[in-house]
Order: sequence, then structure tokens, then C-alpha cells
Amino acid sequence: MDKGNAPELADFVEKFQQWVESAYNASPHSGDSMNGRSPEQVFAASWNGASKRTTSPDMLELLLMPETRPLKVGKNGVVYRGIRYGQKCPQLFDKLGQEVYLRVNINDISHVMVYSTNDEFICIAPSNDRLPANAGVKELSEANRAMASHRKLLGEYYQRRTRMHFDLPTMMIAAAADRAEENRKNNPPPPPEGPGSIVPIHSRVATAEVMRELTNAVGNAELRKAAGAESMSFLEAVGDKFRPTEDEVRQSANHSPTDTFAQLMKAFSPKRPGDAE
Repeated sequence: MDKGNAPELADFVEKFQQWVESAYNASPHSGDSMNGRSPEQVFAASWNGASKRTTSPDMLELLLMPETRPLKVGKNGVVYRGIRYGQKCPQLFDKLGQEVYLRVNINDISHVMVYSTNDEFICIAPSNDRLPANAGVKELSEANRAMASHRKLLGEYYQRRTRMHFDLPTMMIAAAADRAEENRKNNPPPPPEGPGSIVPIHSRVATAEVMRELTNAVGNAELRKAAGAESMSFLEAVGDKFRPTEDEVRQSANHSPTDTFAQLMKAFSPKRPGDAE
């Protein structure tokens, strides 16, 4: 073959076929299990004379149909990529709530073939709604993309419709607020320096002092009235039951802050009949 002078495709196919039949298939080979034999000799020794197995075009089309994942049957049938099928199929009435899977013809989605999870044929389910003629998976994908685009535009409309009736000054104020919010997100303020305003108590002595102050505050009637505790009769009658003992206060000095909190809860909770001392 001369450079820049490529043959026609039909001529190439004819020459290549001649080379395969007369040269490649008739020459000895040294590949796996060839043992110096030609491909024609190996084929003749392996073929048992059986006829070629073929299938019908309809069966071949069925076998090549893509399968879906398991889908649950609902009151409106099954849903494939947003399209409902089989709402009026009696074969699906007793399958309500069960899982099935579909075989779909990618060139015609006006119906689907429904199978059980055991690969048993159930029915051919037409779409619940009318679809355009010759609609396939390609057209369905385009429609899904268009729906997603429309939903995005609708969401943007709902976000902006509150400003549709703004006058010019109000629109300028809103734009300035948007810029300030965007600047705040992009440049957050630095964290405050130094310790925080709430410091946990680690000192056992300080914890015991807090216990004493709380004890005194609970027992001080004037402080209770100043704080707005008008109902004094009940508290005065049972005030001793709310007040921790000196032993409990002293024991708080030997506990961690967590234990002290539990001790506080116990000390200031009313003692019920039958509670252990």
C-alpha cells in the first residue's frame, strides 16, 4: 500500500478476508493448545457437527432489555424514572407492597415488563398517562433534565419574588444588606482574646464556699422576698428539708465539680417519705 493512497473500504474488506482465509487460518500456530496446527485444523477437530444455536428476534430483544433495581408496587403501580405504570393491571393488585423489577425497552417506554424477584413474568404494564409516540429512554432523560431546570428556576423565583415590588431606594438597601452578609460570611470576626467569661470551678475550696453561699441564700427570707418569692408559707414550713447539712457541705470539698453538681441536686431536692438518709 502506497503512502497517501488508501484503498476503498470495500476493497480493504475483500483483501483482508482473503488473507484471513488463505494465510492466517491455514498456517500453523504455536499458541496455547495449538501444537503447530492451523486454526482450520483445530476448528475441524473441535466441532461435533451440531447445528448453530440461535434465538428469535423477540427473545433476543427481551434478553437485551436493561433491568431495574427492585421496585415496590404501590396503589398507582410501579414508578420508573418518574413515570407510573400498571395502575389498572389486575396482576399487580395482589402485589401491593411487594418488590418487583422491570425490563424496559429503551426505544419504547410506553410499557414495561414486570417480573417478580424470582424472575417470574407477571405482566406487561402500560403507562398510567399517555406518552408521545416512539418515546424512549433518551426522550425521558431529556424531560427529566428539563424538569430539574424548571424546578431550579421556580426556586429562584420564590427567593426573589419578595423584591419584585421594591422601589429603588428599598432595592439599594437590600443590596447593601446582601453585600454586608456576604462580607460577613467571607470574613468572619476573629475569636475573642483571653479566657472566656465563664470559667469552670476547679478549686474544692471555692466549691465549698459556693455551697455555703447557696445555703445561706436559701435560708434568707429577705433575699427570697427581694427575688420575688412571694409564697413563703410552704418554703418556711419545709425549709429545713431543702437545706443541706454541714456534713454535706464539708463532703462537697472532697468531690469533683461533677460530683458537686449531683450533690447540689440532691441537697436542694425535697426529701420524700421513705428516702434513705
